[in-house]
Amino acid sequence: MGLLERVSGAIDYVTGKWWFYIAMYVLCFWVLWPYASKGYSLEEASSVVWVALRRPLIFSLVDLVWPSLLLHVALLLVLAALARWGERGSLLFDLYALAQYALLVGENFAYTEEYGFVVLTGNVLLTSLVAALWAWECVVRRNRVGGPIPDRRRLWVVPLAALAFWYPAEPVLDPYLLLKWLVAGYYPVGYCLVTPVILSILILYYPRVNKAVMRFTAFPGLVFGTNILLFRGFNWNAFLHIPLVATSAYALYLSTRKVEHANTGDRV
Repeated sequence: MGLLERVSGAIDYVTGKWWFYIAMYVLCFWVLWPYASKGYSLEEASSVVWVALRRPLIFSLVDLVWPSLLLHVALLLVLAALARWGERGSLLFDLYALAQYALLVGENFAYTEEYGFVVLTGNVLLTSLVAALWAWECVVRRNRVGGPIPDRRRLWVVPLAALAFWYPAEPVLDPYLLLKWLVAGYYPVGYCLVTPVILSILILYYPRVNKAVMRFTAFPGLVFGTNILLFRGFNWNAFLHIPLVATSAYALYLSTRKVEHANTGDRV
């Protein structure tokens, strides 16, 4: 057995065990505390996280407009490739997901007035691992997405993905802002926004997907989303995180199912 097969077997084994996710949760949310250059007390730890997430450095891509616009267009090009080329566009989708999650590591760095330069160390580790698994998928190429959708009953995820892509940051009826958010908004700079789109594509084409990558991509999404819904109060921002919670929970559910191929009887 070659090195790639051994690595792949280890990834499949570890990401399929419940204790791995408990260990990651404890490590990333209870052991790895945020770093803040000005320091903070134990009671302020939660405040450090939320202050940093309100204005991470990566949001400068939205302020500049054109980087966000290009990243929005990149997704549309990937979707067009999947529609036109079918499964032959799978590698392009994988590369896009890898690039997005590598970029999203930057969501966990911020400069704040209250705490100075902040690094959300646990989130950095989680997002980096997600990006690493997408890099692995680019090598093993298990995803077979694109073309006809196997089960149209899963089309309910499409409106959720569209809402995450749009992400109208405020409940306003300003045509300019609504259009800006649609074409050059916050979608590509938020894990909570990219993930519903990526997972929706995987959900639509399940079981022709890399289950380990699907499962581990959904895990942080479910944690992040439920934290916002449960502990930040139900407001407009919480409402906009429903796509994250719904797609992450459903992706985790699908990834635990045993599916038989009709023509081979193999289980995946």
